[in-house]
Amino acid sequence: MLVPRQFLRTEMITTRNLAGILLVAAACAALAGCGRGDERDELSAANVLYERGHAALEGGDFRKALRFLGTLKARFPFNPQTRQAQLEIIYCHYRLNDQDSAVEAAREFERENPRHPNVDYAIYMRGLALFARQPGRFGRLFRIDYSRRPVLSAGESFDAFTQLTTRYPDSEYAADARRRMVYLRNRMARYENHVADYYLRRGAWIAAANRARFAIDNYHGSPEIAGSLKILVKAYRRIGLDELATDAEQMLATNFPGEQVDEEQRRRRFFFF
Repeated sequence: MLVPRQFLRTEMITTRNLAGILLVAAACAALAGCGRGDERDELSAANVLYERGHAALEGGDFRKALRFLGTLKARFPFNPQTRQAQLEIIYCHYRLNDQDSAVEAAREFERENPRHPNVDYAIYMRGLALFARQPGRFGRLFRIDYSRRPVLSAGESFDAFTQLTTRYPDSEYAADARRRMVYLRNRMARYENHVADYYLRRGAWIAAANRARFAIDNYHGSPEIAGSLKILVKAYRRIGLDELATDAEQMLATNFPGEQVDEEQRRRRFFFF
């Protein structure tokens, strides 16, 4: 029985090139071994960078930590350790009082890892870095009335904490975020009252009413709303909207018993830089 020609041809080719095939197979195996070796080397280098950066962070040397963690992030962007390094980079910037970099690093993490199990930490740190821009003990020591200063990043910090408490109500950072939100809400309401009072004293009744109304609508629950309602009553009276003024006065009496509208503006001294 004749063997089909096609098979004979294949058999001839296989026999003739057997040595070459074996050589190619050996080369492929060697390359695969090199690839695995490279992967091991990369993993080892990434681990070393992370461990050194983390150790520096634990020791309080945040600049040194940033050097190692930043190198890890730049050289091995897809390494599993890099996600943790990004979170620690946020913290290092915060501790170095570089709040702009902390906010940017947190936003980058949120943008690149929206479903990461620790994204709530990134959101919290963004809010905390923005919160850190608020006036501190130095201002209180010199009796600076910060209610007359623009709220700067207070609104952004409030928004970040709101995002955290809404999306992750059971987060371990949610309780602290809520406490800070109370402070920020009162701070922003006080500033709105200051601006409204400024307009009121200059006879810009409509502008004063608008700013007081804004505070009432956006910062409900704040004790500063009592002041907003007083300004609103005065502004409405001046404009001639007596019915609205009466409604505002009733709201003041209902929500803040004992508070009364004093037509005479109280004058206090403040120190400014």
